[in-house]
Amino acid sequence: MEKSRTKFLLSIVAVITLVSMSFTLAMAALGNETDRLALLALKDELVGGGLLSWNASLHFCEWQGVRCGGQHQRVIGLSLAGMKLGGSISPSIRNLSFLREVNFSNNSLKGNIPRAFGHLKRLRSLNLSYNNLQGNIPVDLNNCSNLQFLMLRDNSFPGKIPIQSGENMIKLSLASNDFVGGIPSSLGNLSSLDYLQLGDNHLEGDIPFDIGRLYNLKTLVLRQNNLSGTIPSSIYNLSAMRALAIGSNKLHGSLESHQLGFAFPELEILHFGDNQFSGRIPASVTNISGLKDFDIHSNAFSGLVPENMGKLQNLVFFYIDYNHLGIGKGGDLDFLPSLTNCSRLNDLDIHHNRLGGVLPNSIANLSAQLEHLFMGGNQISGSIPQGIGNLDKLKELHIGENLFTGEVPTSIGKLRNIGRFDLSLNRLSGEIPSCIGNLSRL
Repeated sequence: MEKSRTKFLLSIVAVITLVSMSFTLAMAALGNETDRLALLALKDELVGGGLLSWNASLHFCEWQGVRCGGQHQRVIGLSLAGMKLGGSISPSIRNLSFLREVNFSNNSLKGNIPRAFGHLKRLRSLNLSYNNLQGNIPVDLNNCSNLQFLMLRDNSFPGKIPIQSGENMIKLSLASNDFVGGIPSSLGNLSSLDYLQLGDNHLEGDIPFDIGRLYNLKTLVLRQNNLSGTIPSSIYNLSAMRALAIGSNKLHGSLESHQLGFAFPELEILHFGDNQFSGRIPASVTNISGLKDFDIHSNAFSGLVPENMGKLQNLVFFYIDYNHLGIGKGGDLDFLPSLTNCSRLNDLDIHHNRLGGVLPNSIANLSAQLEHLFMGGNQISGSIPQGIGNLDKLKELHIGENLFTGEVPTSIGKLRNIGRFDLSLNRLSGEIPSCIGNLSRL
């Protein structure tokens, strides 16, 4: 009797197991069919020959750009970047419920971002950059709580920035669109953010104080907008910053009271150019040892350039042009000798300031990598050093609109790579050296 009962129970367990397995397989098959139909609906809305493999001869997990999970063969990734696709994105994408990554960048897609993306709860990365998309970004994207990467740059999205939440967001790029209004202070809630790119839009108003709460931020790009006011003091708390680009706005104020070199010890790119900043260049900037790109052009900075700029030995680009630097006397160029320590220097632009004094002979020892040297529009006097011919990588040399006297040095003939050369509006005398005729790229 006991044995019969045991056999009966085992039979029931076996039946339940088989039913469960059958149900699981049926659901998996149903899910697979849902994914296949969703992909075909996507294909119907897209234009171009990049999806030739999307046909019945292959399982959809083998279609180009489709990535499936190993267990249930559900679509978890779509990578169709750079496939010359046109058309629009079908709302059927909402049926790809296991989708984690979408990359449709570098195509010619048109239309709006479907609100259907808001239903993709597993979505971690969405890249629609470099397309022709338009219309407001759907607020439904705020429902994608697992979203870590949202890249929508270089489209035509109008209106205000709708992103309000996303504690898991790591990178957010909305650059080169048509966004208007202010930068939402709610972006300060994206506590995991390390990359924020809002440049090349029509944003206005102040930089929100709350941006200074993004303590993981390494890249902040706000250039080419209509932002005004001063840099909020909270920004100087972002010690992990590597790139700070706020050029081409209407920002003002002095930087002297802020210890840039101590606030941003990891900084590599500093772009403050084309604003309305004034005062002196903070001496502490020379403590940012990893700085590669220093651009403060077209502002109202005055006084002397810190003499120890050469401490920035990783410097590649140095732009301080179109300011009010110098007093038109000797000593204005005392920072130049220290720049000989910058062996990677490629661009040196100090033109259109008030720099006076004599050009030091040490200019001959500037970086062997120097390609662009702009010193025009100042009050530099004396003769042009013969050593300038040592800078044989130079492609551009502009020293016009100064007070140079004497003859043009024959060493100019050693600048075999020179393509642009301006000596105009000086007080030079003598004949033009015949060796200049050998500079074939002029």
